[in-house]
Amino acid sequence: VFFIRDQEGKISRNDTILLWLGAFVFVICSFLYVVANRMTTAANAIFLQYTNPVWIIILGPFILKEKNTLIDYLTIIGVFAGMLLFFANELKSGTQNIDSVSMTGNIMAIISGFFMAFYTMLMRKQKNGSSVYSSMLSQLMGAIIFLPFLFTEKLPSTGSIVFITLTGLING
Repeated sequence: VFFIRDQEGKISRNDTILLWLGAFVFVICSFLYVVANRMTTAANAIFLQYTNPVWIIILGPFILKEKNTLIDYLTIIGVFAGMLLFFANELKSGTQNIDSVSMTGNIMAIISGFFMAFYTMLMRKQKNGSSVYSSMLSQLMGAIIFLPFLFTEKLPSTGSIVFITLTGLING
């Protein structure tokens, strides 16, 4: 589905824009996550991407027109406290060399978290189950956009391709 129609069968401009915008935002989110994962540790990339609730709390009143509550603000404090403890422990233990590449990866992961939050809010704005179509469209867009990059790197082994395919089928 590339267009969302209203009850009368006419193309709904606003819903179609939300469909395509949601798909595009998720492609950006995924791309930034992959880049972050290559530049920093997987743990950092995952951890920092999941700062998205903070972005939702900050941007929610503007995009979703929802009021924040005390628990929302406590969530922000908790997320930042967790990030501080995580990075303070990592630097203290010396397990990670914080160089410019790692720091850039960490920043990419945070930006990916921002786009994940934006994607989540766009999904909440979509009506009539069109968020499912937006998710499917994002997968198609990503495949088309990034297919050429498949040929710039060494191809994975047959076992890896089977594993990735099964993971996609089971998780999809």
